[in-house]
Parts: sequence; C-alpha cells; structure tokens
Amino acid sequence: MNSSYLSKEELLQNHYPINNIVPNIFNEPMTKPITQILEVNPIPSNVNNDNDNDNIMKLGKKHKNDKKIVVENMEILQYLINSLGGKDKLAKLLKYVLQIIKLFITNFLRQYQTKYTNVNDIIIRYNFKNLKNLLLQPNFCLYVIFSKINNNLGFIIEQLGTYRYILRFGNSPFLIYNMMKRIKKIWSYDNKLITFQENFINLFGNETSFRDTTTLYYTICDELILLHKFKLWSNPKLYDTISRHECWTWQSDILFTLKDLFIKLSDLHDKELEYTIQLQVKQRASQLYSNNFTNNNNHNISPLRQKLLHDLKNLNDVDNENIIIKRKLQQVKLQKRLVHLDIMKLSFDGCANSLDLFNIKTHPIVYPVLSIGSGIMSLIKLWKQAKQDIIQEKQIV
Repeated sequence: MNSSYLSKEELLQNHYPINNIVPNIFNEPMTKPITQILEVNPIPSNVNNDNDNDNIMKLGKKHKNDKKIVVENMEILQYLINSLGGKDKLAKLLKYVLQIIKLFITNFLRQYQTKYTNVNDIIIRYNFKNLKNLLLQPNFCLYVIFSKINNNLGFIIEQLGTYRYILRFGNSPFLIYNMMKRIKKIWSYDNKLITFQENFINLFGNETSFRDTTTLYYTICDELILLHKFKLWSNPKLYDTISRHECWTWQSDILFTLKDLFIKLSDLHDKELEYTIQLQVKQRASQLYSNNFTNNNNHNISPLRQKLLHDLKNLNDVDNENIIIKRKLQQVKLQKRLVHLDIMKLSFDGCANSLDLFNIKTHPIVYPVLSIGSGIMSLIKLWKQAKQDIIQEKQIV
C-alpha cells in the first residue's frame, strides 16, 4: 500500500470513504488515507483584490447567459444629440464644414466677378424672362445660385457659433462661488503659527489654484462675448481685449491638459504592461498544467485520480481571473485610445488658437480645417463613450 497507488476498487474493498480521500495529484505514493475534503481555492489576484470575488461570481453568471449586444449607429447618434457635449461637437463640425463650403463659394464668386467685370449688366441681359439665354450660361446660373447660398451660409454659420456659446453659458456663478469659498479660507485658518502670507501661498500658490483661476477667467470672458453677440453691451476695444484674453486662457488650459494627458498615458501604459504580463503568466501556467495532465494520462493513473485532476482542471478552466484581467486590459486599451484622441484634439485646438493668438497670417481655410480635425477627434471619443454607455444600459435591462 505504501508503494502503490490507490485504485477505486481498492478503496471499495478496504471500505475507505471515496469522497473524503485526497490523492496526491503529483503522482507521489500515498502513505495513508487522509479523511479531509480537498478545497481548491482560486489563485488570488494581485490587482484590485477587494472586489474580485464579487466580480468572479458576476462574470460566472454572465458567462453562461452571455449574448452579444448590438448597438446601431442611429442609437449612438440619437444618444449624442440628446447630450450636451454631443450637440456642441456636432454644431462645431457643421459650422466649420459650412465655413469651408462658404470659402469655396466665395472664391468662385470672386473669380467670376473678375472675369465678368460688369456682372449687373449680365444679370439684366440674362434675366429669368429669357430662360433660353440663361440655360446657355451655366456659370452664370451657378453665380446666381451661389450668391443666394453664400448669404444664407453666413447667417447659419454665425447662428451656429452663437448656439455653441449658449451651450457653454451659465457656469460662471458656480465657479465664482467656489472661488469665494477658497478666498474665505485665507482669513479663516485655525493654525496660529501660520501667517496670512503663508496661508495665501498654500491656497493659491499651486497649479490647481492657477488652473481654477484661469478657468474662471476664461468662462467670464466667454460669457461676456455671448452677451456682446446679444448686443447687451457694445465696446469694440473692450471686445477685442476680452477676445484676446479668452485666447490666452484657453491656450494655457490646453497646455496644462496636454501635460495631464501625457502623464495619464504613461500610467495607462504601465497598467497595460502589468495586465499583459499577468495574463501571459496565467495562460502559460494553464498550458503547463494541461501538458502535465496529458502526459500523466499516458501512465497508469487510477480513475479516482483522473477524475480529481479533471475536476481541478475544470475549476481552473473557468478562468474567472483571466476573464477579469482581460476585461481590465480591454478597459485600459480603450482608455488609451480615448487619451490619444484627446491629445490629437487638443493639438488641433492649440494650433488653431495659436493662429488667432499670435496673429499668424495663413490661408483662410487653415483655421476651419484645424477646427474640423478637433471636432472629428472629439466626436470619435464621444461616439466610443456613448456606445459603451448604451451597452451598459442594455446589460442592466
């Protein structure tokens, strides 16, 4: 008995309790029966262990009834239109696309007027009463049509710009309130060892306070420009000053945000590498276990040992931890893509804003093209986020 393996028949002959026997799964000889129940616990994960047990149970239930959720593009588009950010980005794209179209139309009209210096005489000669002559001049037809469209496009572009200002309007009172609370803390400090100057430096001598101050100033300038569009005040010099200050504060916000995004991208890269290594280690361990089990099948193994090895392998094959790591890895990759989109979007914004900030003379189409690039990056990001939100809503239902 000490030098041989226990078979199922031997267990029955010696009246050993089969369910309470724990055979040695590494093919070492068993010296005595052990009346303990084998408990196989999943390997603990080193990442976010607090909620992993709950996640494993949830993933096990989802794995059984997992169905692919289909999200149509029209659902995502409707979701974006119903959201504030989606409306702003769609309006931005539409505005600058129309602005590019207007530039081409204006260029065509200018060339036509250069070629035909006396356009008014042409309009009188080819009036709509003489349809035949009108049809024989297709360029003139385009000139008349584009003239009407050009005037309407200018009005639409202006209204879309005002609409975007309206969407951003109304945030300054809350920012002012938060700033007032911070200012009150300058005088209401309990530590008598800290002077007024030291407390002021502690509250306002840091990057967060500077960014909050610039955000407040940018919001005030932005809302004053909207009030100017509504003709509630009119002062050309003050308007130019506020517009330039808005550009400066926006540029500083772009630079600070880019710095945060690069730091976040570095952290996400480290997380992705960590999860990838964990997943590869677990997959390699599973392969080694499977190979060991296959090689052992070629030898004489008792049926009970085979059953136990098979049960252990089935327990590991559930791979709940691997599922958790894979999903975390997918989330990290999604966040990296969103960060890349943010970096590209802010790069377009920074280049476009620099044209106004430093009075760089370029072709009129450059600013709209850069703004369209920024709008496309923002829309792609919002599209991905909206799709994830819709999937989560459908999973809950």
